[in-house]
Amino acid sequence: MIQIFRRRRRILIVLVSVTVIFLIFQLFSFKVLNLYQRLSHSENVMKKDVIINLDLIEDSENILNDKHVSLEDEQMKWNSSLLLPHGVLPSQAKFYMPDKDYVFQCLYSKEQIPFSQVNDDFCDCKDSSDEPGTAACPNSMFYCTFQLHNKIPRPLPPSRVNDGICDCCDGSDEWIRARVPEWIIQLGKSKKFPLSYAPCENKCEKVEHLKQEDDKIRKLGSKLKITYLEAGRKAINTDLYGPGGVFYKLGQSCFDFKLGEYEYNICPFKNVRQRKFPSAWISLGIRPVWDLMNEGLYVLQMVNGDSNLCPEHIQRSTAITFICGLSDRVLQVSEDDKCKYIVQFSTPAAC
Repeated sequence: MIQIFRRRRRILIVLVSVTVIFLIFQLFSFKVLNLYQRLSHSENVMKKDVIINLDLIEDSENILNDKHVSLEDEQMKWNSSLLLPHGVLPSQAKFYMPDKDYVFQCLYSKEQIPFSQVNDDFCDCKDSSDEPGTAACPNSMFYCTFQLHNKIPRPLPPSRVNDGICDCCDGSDEWIRARVPEWIIQLGKSKKFPLSYAPCENKCEKVEHLKQEDDKIRKLGSKLKITYLEAGRKAINTDLYGPGGVFYKLGQSCFDFKLGEYEYNICPFKNVRQRKFPSAWISLGIRPVWDLMNEGLYVLQMVNGDSNLCPEHIQRSTAITFICGLSDRVLQVSEDDKCKYIVQFSTPAAC
């Protein structure tokens, strides 16, 4: 009886052990399967992410390519508006187009150079025509991009190109945007007629407005000019006093002007003097010579002035620029170069 009981107990233990082992195996198999499913799911997700990311990258590349093409198109449009080298008038465009071999021919001296050497800041042409937009050539001429309608274009000397000072109303003479030291800017602000410095603002709208005002002044000035022409009939040498002796009336008067510590006494066609009180007067010119006589712009040179303290003892001279105005008055006096002076003079005689 006891043996039978022991045998059953051993069988029961064996069954329990087998059952436990089976359950453990099942549990382990379930975990492995679950882990495999999770890994498979993660792999699929990663594949999808990679595919999505690749699609995004491809789309981004397409967008960038589209933008690049768009930018190239815009650049081409921009370049097409800038086919002319800096400093060249549209009327001169035919002279600044490269030939089929991309060669530029100097306008007067006729040398031939690669077109890439135009405005490269090195003077190649003997006539200076390859550098219309830089200061490299001594005899080049720079024309502002903006030009007033029905006005004769006037060039800037090369020394004023990219010097940091804005001469053109559109700032086109300062196309490399060179900056000048702050102390020079502050010094310029202290002057009666302050300068503008690069980077330049576009002030051409103001210039257009001033031109309209100038046109009104010219109409009124032309009426006042009649009295100057009548006075010119008294002149013995009418050629000396401009067309019809129109400046004869000015030649009978003197005009004083004070600039800082200096005093100026300007007697057109007779003499121009300067002094720093209480020093004696210095002659800035005593002999009149016409330099330019164009409608609306007349330049009279007063030469043979004092040579004391001038470089190489050159004689002082003064260029009196007569411009249209409603009264006779000196607008400005400046020393353009050592011992060379400029007077801006307003008068109806120039209208």
